[in-house]
Amino acid sequence: MASPEEKRKIARQFFTRATQAEQKQNWDYAVEMWRNAVKLDPENQDFRFHLRLAQRQVHGNNGTGARMSGMKLRGIRNKVKKAAAKEEWNEADNLAEEGLSVNPWDAGLLAELGRACFERGFHNMAAVNYKWAIDQDKENLDYLRKLAEALEVQAKYDEAIKIWDRIHQIDPMDSDARSKVTQLHAATVMDRGGYEDADDTKSVKQEQKNAYDDFDPAASKSGQKEIGPGMSKEADLQRAVRKNPEEVEPYLKLAEYYRGQKQLEQAAETLTQAQQVSGDPKVRELLEDVQLDITRNNVELAKSAMASDPKDEVAKENAKALKEELVKQEISVFSGRVETYPRDNRLKFELAKRLHLVNQHEKAIPLLQKASADQRLTADVGVLLAKCFIAVKKATLAISSLNKALPAINTHDQPDLFCEAHYWLGKLYEAKKDYAKAIEHYNEVIGVNYEYRDALQRLENVQGEEEE
Repeated sequence: MASPEEKRKIARQFFTRATQAEQKQNWDYAVEMWRNAVKLDPENQDFRFHLRLAQRQVHGNNGTGARMSGMKLRGIRNKVKKAAAKEEWNEADNLAEEGLSVNPWDAGLLAELGRACFERGFHNMAAVNYKWAIDQDKENLDYLRKLAEALEVQAKYDEAIKIWDRIHQIDPMDSDARSKVTQLHAATVMDRGGYEDADDTKSVKQEQKNAYDDFDPAASKSGQKEIGPGMSKEADLQRAVRKNPEEVEPYLKLAEYYRGQKQLEQAAETLTQAQQVSGDPKVRELLEDVQLDITRNNVELAKSAMASDPKDEVAKENAKALKEELVKQEISVFSGRVETYPRDNRLKFELAKRLHLVNQHEKAIPLLQKASADQRLTADVGVLLAKCFIAVKKATLAISSLNKALPAINTHDQPDLFCEAHYWLGKLYEAKKDYAKAIEHYNEVIGVNYEYRDALQRLENVQGEEEE
């Protein structure tokens, strides 16, 4: 039987395949891969979140899932309930996920999955699923109570208080809600003050306070915190979306908030909703930007995993695959942008850089020639254009491009670009057996960076050839 670490390694393989499938919009395969990853690493919140987004994409974000699915879902729900009755939480989890592939908006299944996650100790994932269930059934008191419980277990007392306040608003006669708010306020004080672990009040941890600690604009006359508009920017923005669901602006503001908080998946989901509301190409571009951010973040996570265990071949494979997928995704996005904004030379340059990385030099060259019209890009464009010419065996054009770029390169601000340009000129002249010019350019390189690539070795070799 595979160890937990071995399961996580295999899960990362499915993670790579799933992200690749997403970039190609092969949503059915992405769902299959994410489900496999979740089964192996069920506590991984990112896997669950991506799975749910992919499931929704399979159904075109229609909010209802597959057509004519009622009977199938009833059978799955019954199986989930039987598994839960036997406290077979892993089975209940897997069955709920199976049902959510049919309808990822099904409130009952989301709640059942929340319960299974809670019982398995995945409290944060439980809270997330209860929130999704509540999105579909906003006044379901049972879901709200379960969500509050999941938040309380994580010591997220302020969030739990908001949920109990919401329960009290729906059912003012619920005495439990009122008492839970009082209890959680006390728990908040105990948690922040360190009373729970203290033998007496003198043992309570003392922290330096300032005027901001003592001044609480949210405090009521009774001393208890009031929850309402202005207390949470996220809640205010979500409220604005609910109030004006047909207007795109609230979605954009909420997505901007999430992006600023590095909550990229939430930003992508919000922008997807915004795109459905507006159909504005600008919104699509914002969504593309966030999707690129998500992939870039995944690349960095994969790099970190590889760095933490250099012998992990799976981690190396994941990092390589994700990096390649990022370049493909960027090519797709920048290609569309170049068509939309034909006068933007920076976009042409960025697209050409990615094309160069995947050896599509013939496509990159005309883009770079057009981008050279922007004098601010002269140096960068000239060097990259030369490298493309070298790749297609046009040495004379490469030399000309580098010589045009050199005067625009600031040695102090762009030392790497300066060395790269002279290094390539050295190699080009060396190949032409023009050793004097090769020596000149290699000397320029080592004058700035003595250890740059193999410039020193090449200089010594060329000097030897010239002496002969």
